[in-house]
Amino acid sequence: MQQVFDINELSVDRRQLSAPALRKSRAWRYLSEADRTLLELSERGLSCRLIGQAVGLNAGTVTRRLATIKARLASPLARFALDPTTALPEAARDVSLQYAITGLRPAAIARALNMSAAQVRDHLSFAQGVMRGASRRLHG
Repeated sequence: MQQVFDINELSVDRRQLSAPALRKSRAWRYLSEADRTLLELSERGLSCRLIGQAVGLNAGTVTRRLATIKARLASPLARFALDPTTALPEAARDVSLQYAITGLRPAAIARALNMSAAQVRDHLSFAQGVMRGASRRLHG
């Protein structure tokens, strides 16, 4: 199976973001229990309507939430921070993954990680700068 988070890949096939592959990746721990449940049920082949009935949501909401989860996991910042060869300090990697995968605002991340909001913004800026620099080197 192809690695889901390949930074050298120009496009990510969102169908590859399967629950079993994610469970083996670092991304799994950043997903909420509700998001994990939706991914698991979707992976088992249940329709959005059936998933919605099981978790108390309508089918449209399930569809949108699944699309949002997969888009966050496939975002450039998430893919970059999940790449094990990325030269990011652990704190910057953690903040980047919190921001990209959970969608939390910097202030909420700061509270969760016992940091100041300025520190969180600094880590995000640093990670985004490294990502842009790596992208320029790869794409000339």
